Amino acid sequence: VWGSFIGVHALDLATGQARSLAHCGTVIGDVAVEGAYVYVLADHSQLCRVPLATGHGVQMLVNAVGAVVEGFAVSSAAVAYSYRRRGDQPELRVMEWSGQSRSFPTSATVEHVVVDATTVYWIEAGTLLRASLATGAKTVGPVLGHAVRRLRVDRGVVYVATDREVLRLSGRSWVTLANEGADDLVASGASVYWTSTSR
Repeated sequence: VWGSFIGVHALDLATGQARSLAHCGTVIGDVAVEGAYVYVLADHSQLCRVPLATGHGVQMLVNAVGAVVEGFAVSSAAVAYSYRRRGDQPELRVMEWSGQSRSFPTSATVEHVVVDATTVYWIEAGTLLRASLATGAKTVGPVLGHAVRRLRVDRGVVYVATDREVLRLSGRSWVTLANEGADDLVASGASVYWTSTSR
């Protein structure tokens, strides 16, 4: 599944056939797939999901007219997104599929956020923050020394790509996996992959 400037598309690997999916908004900002749904952020103000099997039947999750929605993430437990209405303090909002919702005030609009089955993680002013989905209890730190390009979590382990290194969280400290800048990374079990900005 991928987003283009004005649409969302899915490719069936078995048949080689591509199809367009229904979505919300006009300009597609980001897409994610979790379970049976494709999640779409559009126009920096709308977040919706569409069943992957049918490709239609848009369910609006957030329709924030006059606000900015960014940095969304989705898991089997929740969807988290950065939210800012003009003149108000920005916040990180978490909507659990069980129906519970939480808000965490932030100092700026959060670009990097991930969520798994138990915890939401985000980068704010160069610092990693974590909050329990069950209790809302927040943990602050550690600090990052360089510009963050991507935040990921895999099986409870946090990874960060910065413009200078690739890091893994161990306890309350960062462990350097690579001394090179990375624009993106993914992790799966014992393996971590990243796009290098070094030559």
